[in-house]
Amino acid sequence: MKDWFRAEVRDKDHTQTRTWTYRWKRPASKVVELLGYDPVFGEITRRQAVSLRDALQDRIIDDDIRGDTAQKELRNLCLLWEKFHIHLGIDELMIPSCPFNGLAKRLNILDEESRKAEIPVEYLEKILAVGALDTLNTDTRDVIYALSETGCRQAEVTGLPPGSIHLEDNVPHIMIQRETGEYKREIKNKSSKRAIPLVGRALEAFQRNPEGFARFRGKGSFSAEANDGLRELGLLPDDVTVGGMRHIFETRLRNADVRDDHIAELMGHSVKKARGREVYGDKMTLEKKLAYHNRIMINSEPLARPSHA
Repeated sequence: MKDWFRAEVRDKDHTQTRTWTYRWKRPASKVVELLGYDPVFGEITRRQAVSLRDALQDRIIDDDIRGDTAQKELRNLCLLWEKFHIHLGIDELMIPSCPFNGLAKRLNILDEESRKAEIPVEYLEKILAVGALDTLNTDTRDVIYALSETGCRQAEVTGLPPGSIHLEDNVPHIMIQRETGEYKREIKNKSSKRAIPLVGRALEAFQRNPEGFARFRGKGSFSAEANDGLRELGLLPDDVTVGGMRHIFETRLRNADVRDDHIAELMGHSVKKARGREVYGDKMTLEKKLAYHNRIMINSEPLARPSHA
């Protein structure tokens, strides 16, 4: 990039040049990370750009990035689009319309709202209906199912290693925790460490995937693929993404009269903050958590068990 625009870096020192270069490399790498493939930059379509915007929005919903940071990435992609075409020698008046134009609007509002966009229950019921997701890739479908009945953040499911999936226990469950070794990963914070019982569609999904989801592990491509698939099927409202499953899970718990501190524990939030005081005593048992999960389970009609592809 710096070879394209030598005049812009001519008087910068090493650190300044590195900062300037990173400004353009970072959003470009986000495209590859979140779409799951490396498109030809000058051929990116509006649909691909919208998929990237939706994936960034899911990161905001999961509190992985701030909305104003996502805005900056999209705006830098617009600037990069212009620089790319100028480098090719195209007259500024003839530069094709940038596919990222206007997509950064309102993302920063998510930083200020106390409630994030959630998938309405009526849509969730359609998503979980028998056969509704049969046209999706089976990995994508099963991660969606896992999210629907666990309340997990997306990365908590997609990054789950085999040793943290416990299907043979009296209460089948997954463990969200810091991992080391081959499957090393951090978790968001101390409160995120928790055991989550598996019911309904989530249990079926892990029974089909007892080793986890290697296709998405350590990658960021699930969100864009899931959002694209659900939109094609008409199963997502406008301006809502698959990340809204976590937030409707919390609403379902609240509508079932689950206590706020128990909701916090189930969601991986701070129980201390929910209670407004120090926490004493033991955490909820898996059996207690299972009762809550069974109380709000959407669809208990089992799916056929197709071979995993």
